[in-house]
Amino acid sequence: FSVLGVFLWLLVAVADGGLPMVNPDGLRLVFPQLNVTGLLGRVTQRERHDKYLAHWSGKPTSGEVRRANQANVDSMLAVVRGAGWRQVSSTNDHNRIRVYLKSVTPGTHLETEAADDVAAAKFSCVKATAILNASPHDVYKLFLDNSQVHEYNEHCQKLEDVERVSKDTKVAWSVTAPFGPFKPRDFVTMVHYRREPDGTLMVLNRPCNHPDRPPVPQFQRAELLLAGNVMRPVQGDKSKTEFTMITHVNPGGVVNNALGAAIVNRICSQGPVDFIRRLERAAQSHPSRHGAPSWFPQRSFMRDQTERASGAERGR
Repeated sequence: FSVLGVFLWLLVAVADGGLPMVNPDGLRLVFPQLNVTGLLGRVTQRERHDKYLAHWSGKPTSGEVRRANQANVDSMLAVVRGAGWRQVSSTNDHNRIRVYLKSVTPGTHLETEAADDVAAAKFSCVKATAILNASPHDVYKLFLDNSQVHEYNEHCQKLEDVERVSKDTKVAWSVTAPFGPFKPRDFVTMVHYRREPDGTLMVLNRPCNHPDRPPVPQFQRAELLLAGNVMRPVQGDKSKTEFTMITHVNPGGVVNNALGAAIVNRICSQGPVDFIRRLERAAQSHPSRHGAPSWFPQRSFMRDQTERASGAERGR
């Protein structure tokens, strides 16, 4: 950075409410990883959270959940397969990692109460592809177990399940460690797990609000427009995975502006390489045992909507 760049960096630290910390990776930590993504101004996010509470108590039907999940999966795959991607980095090792960026116009992602795709449009959507020396299920099951998140996502400080929406969908809350001069970020996302007949496995994250996780002053509430992980067996070798990840995030707060977008868009191509390599190592260290594989998060890890509703009744 130039002297002006250092000055702006410190100015951002003060405005954001965080404190500079010694970190050799510095700006690189801004890149979002899976659930750990996105930022919005606190006032706007709080207003959206309060507005959403009236809808949450309605409890969506199983049919509504299925239709919403299918629509979100279709939307994610349309973004992944769509035109406009620009390759920005690659590796020549066995992973053959390729990282791409593209701009996403407002209206591309399905609308939710927690999303502002107009504000996020200035930030690039990131896609990465790779070949992993681990089976699709060994990779996929890492995303089922919150206790293993630190093995592949070094920036996630906390990850908790908030509520079970259906057998394959949950609400999760996560927190990052402070990075650079920025305060910790927290995220509330709807997480959907899917297994296709051809062996493809998916984990899809979209932004949401939840009455049990309102915005709080110690964190900057993050907004994740879209995050997805797609795992397919490599043709001719089912012990390997064709892996695709996609993330679109608004890093918000004081970086929710043209200057912040320019910085984030420049550095966000670095994060996927380290993330994918850590993910592969974690999958290799936890090979599947014999027996029926798990495809969905365990019910005992979270409260389901029935339990939450009955608890509310008892509290009246």
